[in-house]
Amino acid sequence: MKKVSKFFQLIFFFVAVVLIFACAYFIGREYLVGDNLLGNDTYSFYTLTLWIAKYFPHVPFWYPVGGGGVSLTSAYPTFAGTLVVILSKISHLSITQSFRLLGFSSVPLFAVGIFVFCWLRLKSLKNVFV
Repeated sequence: MKKVSKFFQLIFFFVAVVLIFACAYFIGREYLVGDNLLGNDTYSFYTLTLWIAKYFPHVPFWYPVGGGGVSLTSAYPTFAGTLVVILSKISHLSITQSFRLLGFSSVPLFAVGIFVFCWLRLKSLKNVFV
C-alpha cells in the first residue's frame, strides 16, 4: 500500500512541477523571449559579466573600467556572472540569452524549492498544493 502511495505522490509532484513551470512561462514569457535586457541595474551587471567572459577562467583582480579602478572579485558578487559565462560557453547561447535564461529559471526553481520544503514539513501533498 505504501509503494502505491509513494508512486502517486511522485506523479503528483511531477504534475506540480510541470504546472509551476507552465505558470512561470505564461507569466514570464516576455522576459525569456527577446534580445533586450530589462531592469535598472541590469546593464551595470551585464558589463561586469562581459568583463568576466573576456578573461574567463582567469578573471583579473583589478577592474579598471569601474570608477577609475576597483577590485572586481572582492567588491562585487561575481558568482552569478560566472554562471552566465559558463552557460554561454557550454551552450551556443549568447551572454544576453544565457543571462535571460538564468534570470527566468530562478523563479520556477525557487517555487519548486518552496514546494519541496513544504512537502517535507507538512507531509501531505494536497495541503502543499493548496
